[in-house]
Parts: sequence; C-alpha cells; structure tokens
Amino acid sequence: MSGSRWHKVRASVLARACGVCQINTAGVCTGVADQVDHIVPLAAGGHPYDNDNLRATCRACNLDRLARTPKVHNPWGV
Repeated sequence: MSGSRWHKVRASVLARACGVCQINTAGVCTGVADQVDHIVPLAAGGHPYDNDNLRATCRACNLDRLARTPKVHNPWGV
C-alpha cells in the first residue's frame, strides 16, 4: 500500500505499538516492528485503513503469516 493516507495510518499503528511486534511468532519474531499487518486481510474483506484491523509487526512475523494465509479475491482493489 502507498499514498499519504497509508503513510499516516502506518505511522500511527507503529507508534501505538511502541515499535514492538504484535504477532510475536515463536522462533521467528525479531521483536522490532517495522511493518503494518492487516489482521483481516484485504482479500478477505478487511478494511485497508481501519485501525482496529491493523497491527505492528516485524518483517519475519509478517512474512510467516503471509506464507500461511490463503489467497482470495481482494474486494478493495488495493
């Protein structure tokens, strides 16, 4: 995702988590959040900018989650 709206929301989510990964996958997590994850994926109907649908993650946890998430159609087109 990109654009000024996303950058503002992303910064807010990372600040809210104080830079700590909120997934914390055992054996994978680095602990330092540098990405933002949609809890309910966009493709499954999650809203792209809803703070309640966003959490701070480290790259390792986010990639691990993405690898296990089934691929479905994205209704938001983003």
